[in-house]
Amino acid sequence: MEDFAILYGELHGVAFPNKKYFWNKREHIAYMLKGCLEHAEKAYELAGVSLGKVKDAIEGKAKIDASIDKKELLPFAKSAYLFLSLKSILSSLTVEVPKSEEFKGNGLGYAFRYGDFVAIRKLSSKAEPYEVAGLLSACIEKLFEKWYVLANGEVTPKLSSKSAPSKLLEGFEGKDVEDVVKEALAYKAFRPYPYLDGLVKAYPDLKPKKPRGRLPK
Repeated sequence: MEDFAILYGELHGVAFPNKKYFWNKREHIAYMLKGCLEHAEKAYELAGVSLGKVKDAIEGKAKIDASIDKKELLPFAKSAYLFLSLKSILSSLTVEVPKSEEFKGNGLGYAFRYGDFVAIRKLSSKAEPYEVAGLLSACIEKLFEKWYVLANGEVTPKLSSKSAPSKLLEGFEGKDVEDVVKEALAYKAFRPYPYLDGLVKAYPDLKPKKPRGRLPK
């Protein structure tokens, strides 16, 4: 059966292209990823992170804690700090546009199948903003991991993210996108782009559940 990527719907200011893509190479994954990264900042904002305050923290005008109301969102705020600092590198992907066809679905969602890699997440039109942040985070995180692993193999997580964001940033500076993602995957529970584990302490109901039903055809 042919591999595919489906992105559909519009909710809380996030609009997916309503298409089913037929991907079969790394550059196709990069194309999907680059499109999803356009919504990365929205993911942080919908979760409750003030990007204005994060930018102040980057400039040394405030502490990163000032960007959040929920202390449980601190890891996600740190992630936003690194994402804004590394945005141009993370977006420097070599892409190729895959073949596609129109796809209509209710709410907002994605469904990916690439060999034995399968990922599905969907929301109803009544979903809360933080749920959209969770969907975007899971989508971006899974696409980055698949993009890297496809060419380089698995990375064993071994790093802790307990340091200040400025200190964390030092481990990523001066690297190209390939090495930035490799470094990201080496963390046990942290990414310099939206990631689901950064949200589940603040929003426990976002914890991944086993998908129900079948993959869309």
